Amino acid sequence: KHSNPRLRLYVAESIGARGVALARARDAGAEACIAALRVAVRSSVDLEVRRSSAGALGDIALACGGEACGDRAVAALEEALRANKEKEVICAVVQTLGAVLGEHPEA
Repeated sequence: KHSNPRLRLYVAESIGARGVALARARDAGAEACIAALRVAVRSSVDLEVRRSSAGALGDIALACGGEACGDRAVAALEEALRANKEKEVICAVVQTLGAVLGEHPEA
């Protein structure tokens, strides 16, 4: 755990960017990024990290297309809806899910 909020946000954004690149390349490493973001979106002490992680999961899901990793990213977003109580995070997750499901309704 990092005590610097800016550093936590940077780490989450970096993991998200790496996950998107790996998903586009159909690299299995995208799964590790999804797992890390799944934890961040559920339990980070920073709301901004949770919002950013939700967006990153959506970006990964879109990059995966109809692949299984996209399904896991969507499942992580659905978990985030149940785990978060803050309106800002819930709104970010709902918007992200809407964008992903609009693009890939089969997800």
